[in-house]
Amino acid sequence: MNKKHYLLIILSIFAVHVYAQDYSFYYNTCNDADILRSNYNYQEALACYEKAFNSVPYVHSERLMNACTSAVHVYEFNKAYNFAKLSVVNSGSTAIMVRLKRDKYRKFRKTKYYKNLKDSLETFKSQNALKINKEYKKKIDSLQYVDQNIIRNNKSITGNYKIDLSSLPEDKYELDDRNFKVLLQLIDQYGFPSEEILGSEGYLNASIIIHHCFRKKENEKYHHIIFDAIEKGWYLPRNFSFWYEQFYVWNKNQSFFGLLNKDNSESNLERIKANRAKFYLK
Repeated sequence: MNKKHYLLIILSIFAVHVYAQDYSFYYNTCNDADILRSNYNYQEALACYEKAFNSVPYVHSERLMNACTSAVHVYEFNKAYNFAKLSVVNSGSTAIMVRLKRDKYRKFRKTKYYKNLKDSLETFKSQNALKINKEYKKKIDSLQYVDQNIIRNNKSITGNYKIDLSSLPEDKYELDDRNFKVLLQLIDQYGFPSEEILGSEGYLNASIIIHHCFRKKENEKYHHIIFDAIEKGWYLPRNFSFWYEQFYVWNKNQSFFGLLNKDNSESNLERIKANRAKFYLK
């Protein structure tokens, strides 16, 4: 093998690796699929989802559930089963079963595929439990407990944590800053708290902390962590869009994704459209 051929192989491997880490095609193709699905073009939507899924190493449970129900509509029950199974294995969540309880999916519920899915749920959840980083999830869960129960007095969030109440600041919102410092340390140690690493529950808990901490003006210098996580499929644009809009309105007196500033001018609408496209929002 000459040097030219060897270099070509190396560059090809590098290109595949880079592509696998870039979720732009996946996001945009899933968005196309969602639009087709909302317009009842389920067969075309299903083809779009499959094309998107084949382009990345990890597929998010929400997208898999959309693909599953699209497959049910066109009676591709085997595909529906596989998408549903993977949504549980990837996330540990059985939310797909709630969706499939809707009346419009009753034909699928009469099939052997649904029975197999229902009978295997615990096995699929166990497979997810073997994949996730349990130590990382415990630490994220503890931060979410502080965020919700201690800071925001949401007593529906419970946990067996020993907290010295006398050591808490008078203004409990100061704990957001402590939470943020710990979160940055955890990201440095374990990686970004994605659904792939933590499962659906851990990811959602992390998203709450991210929402409350990254929107602060003083934390703008850390936004590159979020931008990078979106590009690599670790953090979903829909979880990002609301707090980033708040950040812009509160700190820059300007909307970024929406029209909270009520500026309906053509130039502003074009700016909003470009911003949404940049971050893969429909």
